[in-house]
Amino acid sequence: MSGTGDVEEFAELLRELKGRTNRSYAALAARSGVSGSALHRYCSGTSVPGDYDVIARFGKVCGAGGEELLELHRRWVLADAERKRDVSRTPAAVSAARTGAVAAAVPAVRAAPAVSRGETGAEPDAETGTGVLPEPEPEPEPEPESLAPAPEPASAPPPWRRRPLIAVLALAVFTAGVAVALFIGKALMSSDGSNGSSDDRLLLSSRCPVVVSMGQSDACVHELQSLLARAGGELDIDGAFGPATQMRVVVFQLRTGLTADGSVDERTKRALTQDFSAWKACDRAYRAGSKETKGAKETKGAKEGKGAKETKGS
Repeated sequence: MSGTGDVEEFAELLRELKGRTNRSYAALAARSGVSGSALHRYCSGTSVPGDYDVIARFGKVCGAGGEELLELHRRWVLADAERKRDVSRTPAAVSAARTGAVAAAVPAVRAAPAVSRGETGAEPDAETGTGVLPEPEPEPEPEPESLAPAPEPASAPPPWRRRPLIAVLALAVFTAGVAVALFIGKALMSSDGSNGSSDDRLLLSSRCPVVVSMGQSDACVHELQSLLARAGGELDIDGAFGPATQMRVVVFQLRTGLTADGSVDERTKRALTQDFSAWKACDRAYRAGSKETKGAKETKGAKEGKGAKETKGS
């Protein structure tokens, strides 16, 4: 590197910073984390570091301020750009010099001086009496610089390799279609809540609160009222959680052995989505037994009252 232009300005600033310290290259290099010879090359302009961190550490060791570090960075960028330009020009110059040397060597070989008879020891010709020089061997021509072989274009995979890939893609498309069809069929079957499982219900989904309670008014309450009516409760299905709905919830919780607090928690939701056919039969039998017991008590009370009156009259 010639050390002119941007590289020289960069090196000049490095020498100025070093001159403040009165320290040797070895001492500054040890503090900057670089060898002394490399630091000497940087300051003399014969080399430019490829990493700015080395120069930043050198500037800080020399006591450079913020503005000086910015100027140091600016000059390093310009010097590094010049270094890269020199590197890019070097291979072209070397190639041109090599080609010129080969071209100059060919005429020199072909213009070699004639060899004297005495040097070759040629015998005189039998007919003419003159010496016959041996024919010079043909000089090998310089071999041209070998060029790197051009990369062969990537050939397309043979048909027998493409067939498995096509089969895999077709199978993936078919599988995806079947999955979509099953999903749509399941959604259509469970849209009314009659054929789907209990986990598909709105009341059990994340769209409803964990606890449905008094004052709530939405689709979750509407489904709750529908389930209470299915379980045998008589109430208006209006989607509003009022006193009537709370009373039906308490009755349902008492009959199913749950905590009767009037709030619909996870256990109450699960109980509401169960099959109530057996529970309804028991409930009808319970109601029928309650009516018979009440009738028997009324009949017994009437008889006792009549007997007491007859005893008092006598």
